[in-house]
Amino acid sequence: MTLSKKINIGDMVKWDRVPHQFSEVHTEYGVVVQISKTGHHTLSAKILCLGGSTDWINMERLEIISEGR
Repeated sequence: MTLSKKINIGDMVKWDRVPHQFSEVHTEYGVVVQISKTGHHTLSAKILCLGGSTDWINMERLEIISEGR
């Protein structure tokens, strides 16, 4: 995915995931609450998911659906 906009804390984002082998692709939604460098050239975002849980997602997998600014 090419990031045309920089993802920031407060942005609502979506991403696709496959919960287990042979399952269908699920689109998840949440709000970015923290950003962290996870490698020399990679970033991850801590996402507050709609169900109230949090999860760390590689920022290359995220798509902004609403900016929080």
